Amino acid sequence: FTLSGIINPGAGAGQSTYQIRSTFNDPTRIVDQATVQSIDITTGMFLQRAVSLSGLVAGKSTNVTLTVSTVGYIPRDAMIRTTFPLGVAVSLPIPTTVLRSTCCLPTMCYDCNASVISIVGSEVTCQIQGDGSLNFPDSSNISITLTNIRNLWAGPKDGFDISLLLSDGVSNVLQAKDVDGPVLLPGTFQSIDIQFSETPSLSTTFKPPVAGRCGGYRFIIYLSGLLPENAKVEVSFPPTISLNEPTCDFDTRFPEPISRLTHLRVPFTLIDFTIDAGSRKVVISTATGGSETWATPGYLEFYITNVRHTKETPLEPFSVRTFLADGVSLVEQQLSVPVAPVTAENSTEVSIRPTSFAAGVRASIDVSFRIIGRLPRTGVVQIGVPDSFRLSDGEPSVILQSDLPNAQPVLPVSMSVLSLDANAGVAFIRIAEPTGEPDGITNSTVICPTGGLPSMCQRTPAAVTPGALLLEGQNITFTLSQVRNLAGGQTGPFSLFALLTDAVSLVETNPTVPAVNLTIGSLADATVTPALLGSATRTTFFVQVSVSNTLQANGNVIVKFPAGFLLNDGGQTQVTGASFVVFAVETPTPATILTSNAQTREVIVSLGGAADEFLGAFNLVRFTLTNIRNMVARPPVGSASGTGETSGTFLVSTSLASLALVETFT
Repeated sequence: FTLSGIINPGAGAGQSTYQIRSTFNDPTRIVDQATVQSIDITTGMFLQRAVSLSGLVAGKSTNVTLTVSTVGYIPRDAMIRTTFPLGVAVSLPIPTTVLRSTCCLPTMCYDCNASVISIVGSEVTCQIQGDGSLNFPDSSNISITLTNIRNLWAGPKDGFDISLLLSDGVSNVLQAKDVDGPVLLPGTFQSIDIQFSETPSLSTTFKPPVAGRCGGYRFIIYLSGLLPENAKVEVSFPPTISLNEPTCDFDTRFPEPISRLTHLRVPFTLIDFTIDAGSRKVVISTATGGSETWATPGYLEFYITNVRHTKETPLEPFSVRTFLADGVSLVEQQLSVPVAPVTAENSTEVSIRPTSFAAGVRASIDVSFRIIGRLPRTGVVQIGVPDSFRLSDGEPSVILQSDLPNAQPVLPVSMSVLSLDANAGVAFIRIAEPTGEPDGITNSTVICPTGGLPSMCQRTPAAVTPGALLLEGQNITFTLSQVRNLAGGQTGPFSLFALLTDAVSLVETNPTVPAVNLTIGSLADATVTPALLGSATRTTFFVQVSVSNTLQANGNVIVKFPAGFLLNDGGQTQVTGASFVVFAVETPTPATILTSNAQTREVIVSLGGAADEFLGAFNLVRFTLTNIRNMVARPPVGSASGTGETSGTFLVSTSLASLALVETFT
């Protein structure tokens, strides 16, 4: 036979037995009986189940809402037990409670009046306050919202485990595993303020950083969420900032070549920290006590000093992140914190002077300057000369002598020309060749113990290679050979730039080093000969110039006629038959009239040679000028027949194509 209307017990209630008896019509009079072991009862599945979080930001509080649909006969005083995944913590900051609960029958909804009856680890058990003799109809919905829950760190989380129990708290009727695992997002700090100072002990000295110079950064961080105890703060510096420098923040008490964590304002319990110069990361551990217990809750202030800005550049943003104690589980972050750009300033005591001030001669130039910041010993000095000079004249320019006169320790010096562009007037001078050996700065690491002074920190490698960096105040001098003084008079300004090893990245800038005055030279000889000597006669003039030192082949010859001569007579004055005579070999060259001014009686003849070719000592320039009328001869009264008048002197000059004078002759 079959019996109906029987409800299975909950799973997990323990083993029980079935008893079967046969009796007389008096049930107390047993004929036979047997005990049968119970069968296994399996837990049912919810018809529907869901878990939602009111907030998904790590470090912040959230509410968790559980919603289930019943199957079968569930007493109205049942319990719901929820197991929270790692990363979603209960009872923070105070014990978890029920914020609200709703039970919906097919025909109505009411307040379940559920309450939390136990919290064991990550398990929260709630009981519905109802009549246990009554059951929920099939497909009833139960919704419970729990509060005082905190998202701990970002990333995907496992799902929630939900069980519906009988009021004994043991018998499991319905369950669901791994329900709706949330993906938590990193929180964003309320604000971060990052300021630089070369003297970080003085709060009024914040200013934009300078290339080559060093100091420290102050960090003020306001959290938007909460950090647990022993949390970690990671600061990532831009790639153009060097950490673990030889002492450069002007605090001579700690000569160790490490970046330091100093001026801990709030909380007072920042403890150990690590520094990796290769990845440019500083990781700081906080002590016991979550951020809500700090002196000012959610507020951090600290300095990281002994950092150097390697070059002029708009700095890439800083990155600041906070983690749990494992240093992996992310809580809050701000991946792009803008800061002021790095500027380049002038060196001091900059001097660039030729060894001879005579125009046209080949000489050298002496260069000296003092750096205001720090420069790698493998750095590069770029010098630029004005148009009045030519580099690599005759032979390639080389470094004749070089020195680091006040270097400590004393360093051997052998500067060399890295590259040179004679046409642009630019030379790149390498201070010292790279050796390929580690310098002790680029990839150093530092581990500092809890509360330890810098002298207790462990640095790897332990020291910086002596001389790897030229320190502020270092003088640099050298002499560059094979430089031709092309023209006399006031030259344009020189330029000098201190660069990193790549010969591109700017550290110090001196775009206008003062010009010098070069003495205009004298031509070896010059003649201006008319074809006809008749008074007021139109004629041609043969001009021959003998160079004393040098003349650029694309330069000019300037002829100034004395008073009484008339240019452009009968037509524009023209130039014909131009040639160069070098070592007795005459070669035609193009030439044109650049200007022919009848008022000033001056003709400028532009020579058509190549800009990289030069005439040397006693080389000749020849050409003929046309359409020039001689002066009217006015001999003294009473002079004999045929007496003429001597003209004034002619002035012949040579110049560069820029019209800067080189040599003259009267």
